[in-house]
Amino acid sequence: MTVCGWCRAVAVALAAVATLVAPRAQDDFRSAYVAAEQLRLDGAAAAAVSDAYARALDAFLAIAPGADEYNAWLPSGAFTAYCAGAFERAAALFEESMQRGNDDAFHAEHLLRALLAAGRAEPALRAAELLHPRHAAAVLRVVREPGALQQLDAMRQADAWLRDGDTERALWVFRLVAQATAEQPIAVGNLALALRHVGQVAESADLYRQALEAAPNDVILRNDYGLLRKGLGALAAARGILAQSRASETEPGRGPATTNLAVLALRGEGAIPEARAQVSAALALRPDAAFLRRCALELAAAAEDF
Repeated sequence: MTVCGWCRAVAVALAAVATLVAPRAQDDFRSAYVAAEQLRLDGAAAAAVSDAYARALDAFLAIAPGADEYNAWLPSGAFTAYCAGAFERAAALFEESMQRGNDDAFHAEHLLRALLAAGRAEPALRAAELLHPRHAAAVLRVVREPGALQQLDAMRQADAWLRDGDTERALWVFRLVAQATAEQPIAVGNLALALRHVGQVAESADLYRQALEAAPNDVILRNDYGLLRKGLGALAAARGILAQSRASETEPGRGPATTNLAVLALRGEGAIPEARAQVSAALALRPDAAFLRRCALELAAAAEDF
């Protein structure tokens, strides 16, 4: 046999092996995936389920990328990676699957979940922003879960964007979280605080009032609303709101309202003796609070001047 003839024979043999390996890899993945799914549905131990999905993932990755079998099983492969705890891999596979035309709510939701679980806050938020117009319900389902919010740390990322001047994107995140968790007044309060930060005070005030109707004893919400009114120059109204906040504290003086009332008193809105007594009581609870000590000194000087 000539060299060329031998090469042709090897090529034919390799092609034959390839046609056998692809179905074999596909069959291996199919059986491993079905076994893992059955364990999950049967409520097996988490470790056993994760191990089963990890074996299924190995089988999926043995299929040649771009092959018809790979493309057909790609959504299941992405879900397998997610269930195996390979979140970075899962995010990449879900994104690849969506790019291949599987742009549905399942993919959108699990792409976000994979990014969150991988601790990739900023890419998750950017993906959520792009996906929301097409898959709003899926995005809201993810954001609504407290566990997901802890992984995403949406507020911290939104705060960072706010500080960097990316106001539109930051406010979008705050609005999204407020919409997803409307039953939690603190989410509305966070949006109100962000709006106050960027000078949209009318909407901020409306949202604070809305949140306080749902949670009238939330001392932080009421304190922040008092600060908003103070910033607008409505010092008497601010003092009344802050006094309500302090009165709602389990231990008056633990929250921030005492120091803010002291600042108002130093600006002429409130009685200096009353503010001194409140700050002294707060210092007994929080002796290491530097700002309280500063307020105490300034109130003492103001009392002497008075």
